[in-house]
Amino acid sequence: MNQQIKVLIVDDEQIIREGLRLTIDWEKYGFTVIGSASNGEKALLLCEEQSPDLVITDIRMPVMDGLELTKELIARYPKVRIIILSAYDDFKYAQKAISYGASEYLLKSELECEHLLMLSLKAAESIFSERKLQMESEQYKLQFTRHLAELQNNLCWNLLISPQYPREIKGEISRLSMDLREDSLLLAHVYVERDEAAAKCPAFDSSGLPCLHPQFAPSGYWLASSANHYIFIGNLSAFGQPASGLASSGMHTPGSDASNAMESLLSSGMAAFGEELSANLQSPCSIFYSPVFSGFENVYQHNEAIRKYSQTYLFYEKPGIYLCAPSSLPGNPLSVMPIITKYIQFVECGQLSSASGLIHEICSSLPRHMYFPYDVKELLALSCSILEEKAANIEESPRIFPGSPFSGLRESSARNESIHKSLFKHKKLSSLLENYTEWESALLHLIEQSLYPCHSIVKQAIQYIHKHLHEEITLQLIASEIYCNPTYLSQVFKKEVHMNFSDFLIQTRLKRAMLLLATTPLPIGEIAEQVGIPNQSYFSRSFIRFAGMQPSKYRQEFSGWTV
Repeated sequence: MNQQIKVLIVDDEQIIREGLRLTIDWEKYGFTVIGSASNGEKALLLCEEQSPDLVITDIRMPVMDGLELTKELIARYPKVRIIILSAYDDFKYAQKAISYGASEYLLKSELECEHLLMLSLKAAESIFSERKLQMESEQYKLQFTRHLAELQNNLCWNLLISPQYPREIKGEISRLSMDLREDSLLLAHVYVERDEAAAKCPAFDSSGLPCLHPQFAPSGYWLASSANHYIFIGNLSAFGQPASGLASSGMHTPGSDASNAMESLLSSGMAAFGEELSANLQSPCSIFYSPVFSGFENVYQHNEAIRKYSQTYLFYEKPGIYLCAPSSLPGNPLSVMPIITKYIQFVECGQLSSASGLIHEICSSLPRHMYFPYDVKELLALSCSILEEKAANIEESPRIFPGSPFSGLRESSARNESIHKSLFKHKKLSSLLENYTEWESALLHLIEQSLYPCHSIVKQAIQYIHKHLHEEITLQLIASEIYCNPTYLSQVFKKEVHMNFSDFLIQTRLKRAMLLLATTPLPIGEIAEQVGIPNQSYFSRSFIRFAGMQPSKYRQEFSGWTV
């Protein structure tokens, strides 16, 4: 305790006042003499200004004596310590002053500096002990308040993140002295649009927030999920009516006049709250709130509905104020696998621009259809995984081994963990597409460099084969299409691709057939025609030599389709 004890000296004789001030080295012992007064009335005025801890006062003084001063001091400042200076003939007055609350008395005839210092130090010890107890008490209260608030927050979080048993929750709410009832409950999620610099600022203090609406939500609990996301849980009151009266008034009946009135009240209240909140935080806000409901066991269900609403609308960057009913969730499912199947076909056939166009065409329609954000992220992550697997396979070998086009996809997922994490972390479509485009562009460039040899005429020849695979193709035909000598094309092709033109053509046809067998239910005869081998007998013999098994067996091995 380094804080000094403030001392006030009161006596009608100046020589005594000065003597008491100068004969003791007060500062040496932790005291500070803040002043002196000639009577009790002047002393009270000084006390109002300085708030002394210790008052040393005479009994007999004009205007207001020490007895009256003691009574006034104890009434106004109960913690002040008072030492009375008395003569023999007014000893009874000193005793009375002690009965009023004075700490000690000292006879003037026995007044010695050491004795007065001892009494002052005794008073100081008592003051310090009291201060220490008060500080410990305040710290304990602060810790208790924080601990209680933490426990209350934990209970609210438990209600939100998992179904709860009402009986247990009621007991916890009672033990924690929470103002939360199971009837007429309301949830609201607030999302604040703030830039990175603002988001680093401390989260707003819920005590400084405007109420949702004093007329219908006078109390409740705020939870900070992040610097931009806050959750309210509380009970509803309507126009001053207690929340417990809402159920009996029929306000929970869907479609009733009372229910419509409550919905209208909520809508207007949330709109007013949103405007006030945006003005206070100087940032636009979105609010997602539940209908009025009853039962602690239903908090989780309504919170999940709000979470899905907010994820969808904020993903498509449609801020606003939304009523979130569990019975009508926003968004539509996206059938990912048919798209991915078509995407694999394009990639394996070397039609990279068509593959990219397929995904980008779907992406351009996303805001219109409002597909579930998870489905969109899954689609883009899978397409990146397929591209990276394709790039890895091309680097390992110039010819695709006779296995399933889906082989290695699981291993690819492990390699592409960074892609998945990168894409799935996005909460907005715009940033997701920007990140995806970067990944896709880099992977397509790598595949194109590996898939098509550097010589331009060979690249043109391969591109022609992929595009016209279902047609009859000859070296002379391609040479005429790309304005090249057939002999020269044959030489350059073998040098770049490391195989004859005819071998490359048949392998390309059979690889396409393998892909169609694994990804479509088309009859084998139709697949043979699509890859440019209309003679089914010749197709089967060629397929067995290349893949090591019959086409029907290959389909059974690598897909769920049956002939």
